[in-house]
Amino acid sequence: MNRFLRDSLTIAGVPTAVGAVVLGLYVLPTYSRAAEARQEAARLTKATDEYIQQRAELDRLSREVNSMRACVHTECRGVPSGQDGSRLVDSVTRPINGHTLLDQTLRVGNTESCPAAPEGTTLLQREIKIESLGSFESAFEVLHAIDLDRNLNRIKSVSMTRGTQSNGLNATIVVNEYFMPSEAP
Repeated sequence: MNRFLRDSLTIAGVPTAVGAVVLGLYVLPTYSRAAEARQEAARLTKATDEYIQQRAELDRLSREVNSMRACVHTECRGVPSGQDGSRLVDSVTRPINGHTLLDQTLRVGNTESCPAAPEGTTLLQREIKIESLGSFESAFEVLHAIDLDRNLNRIKSVSMTRGTQSNGLNATIVVNEYFMPSEAP
């Protein structure tokens, strides 16, 4: 019986011991590495989700910046550095053709400091007075040229009265033109 017990223990004990050794040497470390891999996968998934969210936010901000740049390009006006950067006088001057424009006079005022300049900024202004005698279309062309000018300006006043000649319209347009002081070389 002793032999039977010993054989039973051997038959049951050896595989159990081998199983315990295999469990201890291979299975438990594998489960441990699998748990670490799951944690790493969770961290990577979280980082990927954050990256995707940040990328979406970056794309949204990029579209917004492009939209703002387009708005600035079409809506906002620049401030030239010095009077040399001004093209307003050239753009409002029209050829006198004796038909739609009978006479045009431009008077450019003195340059003076702008009282409405933001604090810490020196902004200069000058007044340009445009007087013309001609058709309404010629006066409108001048207003349109002022509007199309990409530099900062402000129409101060517009006055239109019927001229003494037939088909004549006396138009007086006063524009304030703004610019930064030119830097001395």
